[in-house]
Amino acid sequence: IELLQTIHKNTIVFAHHTEYLRYVYDRLKVEFPNRNIYLITGSTSVKNRDKIKESLLNDEDGILVASYGCLSTGITLKNLDYGIMFQSFKSQIINKQSLGRGLGLSDDKKCFYLYDFIDCFPTKKLYMQGIAKVKLYKEEKYKINIIDM
Repeated sequence: IELLQTIHKNTIVFAHHTEYLRYVYDRLKVEFPNRNIYLITGSTSVKNRDKIKESLLNDEDGILVASYGCLSTGITLKNLDYGIMFQSFKSQIINKQSLGRGLGLSDDKKCFYLYDFIDCFPTKKLYMQGIAKVKLYKEEKYKINIIDM
């Protein structure tokens, strides 16, 4: 929430689990009553997805909460300036595809900023997943800044 308070451009928030997506969506609707908040999950009809995409294209300060499965491929929204990955995903392919949603440039947009939250639990699995994502970002030559919170 604190991060989104500092961002005043179109933003996509990725997560994996539908229940978590709905929780984030409901929370953002309360926290940001003056911003357009959109939600796309697997149960969102194609017609409603198209309406949301069109609305977001005409928005300047909207927040799209979406699942990796629904929006990791097949769409590039040129006016997405920020991305937030709230839940890490292990697949390199899905991570690359998800990044691609915001990489389309326009006259008004020269770059895409991504915040990738990676949990630091004492389990090796999540730690190694985070290391793999940092490696991917470096291989793709993205400028990265790691913040330990």
